[in-house]
Amino acid sequence: MTPSDYIRRGWAVVPIPPEEKGPKLQEWQKRLFTAADFASDNNVGIKLGRVSGSLVDIDLDCLDALALADIYLPPSSAIFDRASKPRSHRPYIAPDAAFPKFADPISGDMLLELRADGDTGGVHQTLFPPSIADNEKREWHSDTIAPVSIDARVLMDRRILPRPRTRKGSAGELPAHRRPS
Repeated sequence: MTPSDYIRRGWAVVPIPPEEKGPKLQEWQKRLFTAADFASDNNVGIKLGRVSGSLVDIDLDCLDALALADIYLPPSSAIFDRASKPRSHRPYIAPDAAFPKFADPISGDMLLELRADGDTGGVHQTLFPPSIADNEKREWHSDTIAPVSIDARVLMDRRILPRPRTRKGSAGELPAHRRPS
């Protein structure tokens, strides 16, 4: 897909320099970009939240989150990835979703992020296909790119970060190496 394709979907694009993951332009959060703002080798960032029709991105940062994603997240044909992290980005349409991050309680490593509007008004973006960074191309998982609409409260209730359970080893529980002792 090109920046023009994303714009036709109502998604706010932002030009990202080649091989980079984030915008370098001053006040990119406040600007509305067009396809003319992109050089042929630019990566494509998508601003998330209300500015893109309530588009959010669940960014699965670790293998445990990836393993549990299909159990906890609603099915969707809108999935993209890179070779080292298959099926790691799951866009949804979720009005009123807000940006939380979930980190490992022991190591502090990021488990997942729900990239959306910031709680304090900030803007988040995600690098979308066909962008290349870290020598890996982002690619859609299927030819059908139709993010599922879901109530933000439901999405948060079904988030991948499992809640503690009383019975050890139940489905979706944090693996032992991720549980605080």
